[in-house]
Amino acid sequence: MKRISALILVSLILSVTLSALNTHDIHQQIDKRYGALKTWQADLTQTNFFRQLDRKITYQGKIYYRPERLLIDFDRPHRQRLTIAGTRVQLYDSQTNTVYKTAILPEFGKMNPVDILRHFWSSSTVSITKQDSKTVSVQLIPQNDPMIKQLNARIRRSDWIVEQLSYQDSGGNSVTYDFANIRINAAIPDGIWEFRLPKDVQVIEQ
Repeated sequence: MKRISALILVSLILSVTLSALNTHDIHQQIDKRYGALKTWQADLTQTNFFRQLDRKITYQGKIYYRPERLLIDFDRPHRQRLTIAGTRVQLYDSQTNTVYKTAILPEFGKMNPVDILRHFWSSSTVSITKQDSKTVSVQLIPQNDPMIKQLNARIRRSDWIVEQLSYQDSGGNSVTYDFANIRINAAIPDGIWEFRLPKDVQVIEQ
């Protein structure tokens, strides 16, 4: 009888702990965690869904991040390499042997898998959609944003790191990022950022 009572008590304590978590607390924890990042790297699976075509494309590779610099390097289904350095963006596609170069406004530099959740949080209606002892999932509905309809994230409660992130645009297209083998503040070799383009690459610059 005492054992049953103890189990009930533990369940009640856990329920209170889970229900006590709110969106403000989550925001503070995420902001604190990501605000202190010096480096961030992970294995990345990105799934793009195109509504009009009713088609999904999945890319696999790695992501590397440090403040003001981001690299997404896919090796499947073919080599693609996206770099953001300050306000400069470069995308190399091996299938077409083309590199696209452009400049972006500083705020669009935050539209990356590491910063986008924090960027939209304060201007969105935020709700908790699921939680357990290990993770909490949230949904963000941006207010008056012409492009992003909603964002969803699954966050680890142990260290407040996002392990899955997705967003949907106004046309019903979506992008989902799944992160694995996440490493925080580990050294990123300088050679990771270096890449020699093929001599015959086609350059499109805007």
